[in-house]
Amino acid sequence: MITSNYTLTQHEMKLMLRWLALGGKPDVRYHIAEALLSNHVQDQRLGYDIVLIDAPPRLSTSTIGALAAATHLVMPTVLDRLSAETAGGFLRQVWELRAKLNLGLELAGVVGTKTPARPLENKLPPIQEEALATVISGLAQWRTNGYVFKRDIQLLASVTRCAGVSNPYFAKEDKAQRMFESFGDELSERIGL
Repeated sequence: MITSNYTLTQHEMKLMLRWLALGGKPDVRYHIAEALLSNHVQDQRLGYDIVLIDAPPRLSTSTIGALAAATHLVMPTVLDRLSAETAGGFLRQVWELRAKLNLGLELAGVVGTKTPARPLENKLPPIQEEALATVISGLAQWRTNGYVFKRDIQLLASVTRCAGVSNPYFAKEDKAQRMFESFGDELSERIGL
């Protein structure tokens, strides 16, 4: 497993160069859409109902492959000024790619992440509210059906402890489970599951 940070980009570049050196023979790493649309994955009885792909927030080869294979995009963004300002630009790039490649990709929505821990029913603090307003203005770059999830993903101690090691949903903390269930319910409704 390689995390979706800059080391992924370096690793991905090495793999792409190796693939090109071998004459560009078919390789599933460069045909993710083909693999995900195969009978094995799509089989009604033995296939998958949902496949989640965690891709880096830049248009690398793996991200473009993931977008080509996807039906919906969930764009997480940290609710701080810098991240919020880049959200619109990324949505614009994906929208343009969607048009060029004739993708049926829909925006499920943007979800705020790493927000301060607080009771789940409480509103965002003022700094995150300001960042959210910037994200909302950036949604215009998608040009249609923009959406921001009501449930944000808080920076809980249990989530931090599990990062890169295990799934925080199973961390035996009721608040983390309720937070992820709330987000999952909203996502399911949004994409029609």
